[in-house]
Amino acid sequence: MERTDAGHERPGNPPHPVFRTRLIRRLSALAETVRVVVIAAAAGYGKTLAVEQWIRSGAANAARFRFTDPDNAPRIFIRRLAETLDEPGPPESLAPDAALAGLLDRTLIIDDAHLIRPGPVADLLDGIIARAMPGHRLVLVGRSRPVLRLGRLSGAGGLAEFGAAQLAFDHEETAAFLRSVGVPPSEALVEAVLRRTEGWAAGLRLAATAVAEQADPVAVADRFGGHDRHVAEYFRDEVLRDVSPSEVQCLQRCAVLARMSGELCDEVLGVTGSQAWLDTMHRQGLFMSTSDGGDGWYRFHPLFAETLLARLRREEPEREPHLRGRAAGWLEKHRLPENAVAQAIVGRDLHTAARMVSTYGHDLLNTGRVHVVREWLLALRNVVEHHRPLALTAAWTEAFCGNPAGALRALHAAGRTSAAGEPAVPTARLAIVRAAFAVDGVEQMSTDAGFGLDLEPPGGAWYPLAAAFFGIGHLLVGEPRPAVRGLERAVHLGGEQQPAVAALALAELSMLALERDDRFVSDSCVNEAWELVGDAGLQDNVFTVLVHVAAGRLAAVDGDEPAARRHVSAAMRLYASPSPAAFPWLAVQANLGLARILLTLGETPDVDRRLAEARRHLARLSTAGVLDRELAALAAEAESRRSAHAGTARPSGYVGVALTAAELRVLKSLRTHMTLGEIASELQLSRNTIKTQVASVYRKLDATTRTEAVRCGRSLGLLD
Repeated sequence: MERTDAGHERPGNPPHPVFRTRLIRRLSALAETVRVVVIAAAAGYGKTLAVEQWIRSGAANAARFRFTDPDNAPRIFIRRLAETLDEPGPPESLAPDAALAGLLDRTLIIDDAHLIRPGPVADLLDGIIARAMPGHRLVLVGRSRPVLRLGRLSGAGGLAEFGAAQLAFDHEETAAFLRSVGVPPSEALVEAVLRRTEGWAAGLRLAATAVAEQADPVAVADRFGGHDRHVAEYFRDEVLRDVSPSEVQCLQRCAVLARMSGELCDEVLGVTGSQAWLDTMHRQGLFMSTSDGGDGWYRFHPLFAETLLARLRREEPEREPHLRGRAAGWLEKHRLPENAVAQAIVGRDLHTAARMVSTYGHDLLNTGRVHVVREWLLALRNVVEHHRPLALTAAWTEAFCGNPAGALRALHAAGRTSAAGEPAVPTARLAIVRAAFAVDGVEQMSTDAGFGLDLEPPGGAWYPLAAAFFGIGHLLVGEPRPAVRGLERAVHLGGEQQPAVAALALAELSMLALERDDRFVSDSCVNEAWELVGDAGLQDNVFTVLVHVAAGRLAAVDGDEPAARRHVSAAMRLYASPSPAAFPWLAVQANLGLARILLTLGETPDVDRRLAEARRHLARLSTAGVLDRELAALAAEAESRRSAHAGTARPSGYVGVALTAAELRVLKSLRTHMTLGEIASELQLSRNTIKTQVASVYRKLDATTRTEAVRCGRSLGLLD
């Protein structure tokens, strides 16, 4: 095993507890063309153990040599290598390259190869590699990639490299290791240990010791970290002892960063040249790995980062807020708001954090990152009441999480009078959110949203929201012409900035088209909505519930019962969580749409449950527009279906099929003295379409005249 202090080696641990089957298979399966194998990772990754197991598994004719610093002198290296191989030393007169070549007739494993310095020994090994005979292989094991010229081998298939990612224990190996040291490996414990150690072998040993014989080992594993005394001692003795004090100080200060680049470290440390320093630290095996974000980005192993951060807080406690403040500024400037907000929050710069969350939170909500924004708001919960822009973001976030009470509280905080020096909230945005929540009923929605349309710039992020709720407000009071205009504008301008609300608008347009029997437009709108949902990761967004309803209605009309049921199931999942409760009009629409689908599928008991839910949310609206009449029509249809199923006589005013929203609008117009042509003009439909819808209304209401249809509609509660 790799060297560890007595304080780090745990009594009772078997020397080779887990055979690394996966890793050994890969090593043993290397092609004959591979002349050099590099096994490089930081201390404690089990490199020595892996090589021992590889040799024992049958790696033929392999010799092993541990490199030391004096071996950088060619004669010393050759003499010691000959002694290790139990070979007579070559004559002093023999050139070093010839002497070395004479010794290498087998696979040679060089441990601690990171100690090889640029110079004559490195040149000797480069020459040997270039002239290697078939069957000869050099295995270089160390804490970092050796300084040899290996680049030319990569393209020719002559090089195989195994790093920390390949040496890390996987789930099965971690479970086997815990079992071998007497710790029962439950699924939750294995996941917790892997999450904290990332498969680092020495970390597994330390974690196993920490959780052994604990009443709640999973909780202990979740808390296991760089603050653990044994972890801190390991990093001090095995890693940081070989690093200069000034570099240790820089590492500690960089530990405030989740990810590091040269430019970011320059800003945080107040220096230049950090990229070269980071690259060097990475090559030296200092528990750093490459990170997402492009070339030159690194991150620390989490346990190493926690150890460094604990040292920083102990040695320079006043410096952390300053470092995090500089990091937050750089990250925001370079369009990395999530990282910037995290730095501001941890650095306790709550005013800056509140400004950032209110600036960038909405963008994250619209791309499915609701949980991120809610975590920020939880950290800033004592600030929300005193920061109006943040309160508005909180209102929208709580609505997306299905918390209507929290959404309305935050909206109230956003709308209060500003204190002196406090950032203001644009009144247009307040009006848009009031429209979304239908605070004053559906009949006020279009007015509130229209106010936002007048004041928000068409290219702004809030404009598509205003357009969508303007259209929905008109739709819910039976005014399809302005409804379509608003919804189409929301789709046109919101696809990139507001994909969630654009998908909602498309679902509304699809159902409108379905009611006027325009299947092509209805299908197109649903398909476009699904593209937005998929591209933006909105599968769990509350507005997606109506996309499922629209798709389910199309499937039901087509007789595709399996697809209809899938969409009903998906919509019900979203209805339960996150729930559209903060948008009561949406909750009513979703339930009525689901009831229509279920009615088509013959699921009358489920229809009743959906109608009961619709009534519950309808009661929260001060004005309901056409929603109450649609609910009454569906309730009458459900009752008629039950009566027919029970074999009872059809009641007077029997509604054979529930009236669609379009048919309800036509029925409402039949109360007036307008001609069919005037009704068609008012509803922006062709005269033929109106005639078709009137005929459908007569048939469903069992009426033969306009007067009978209106009377029947009133008796059923479809008309005021």
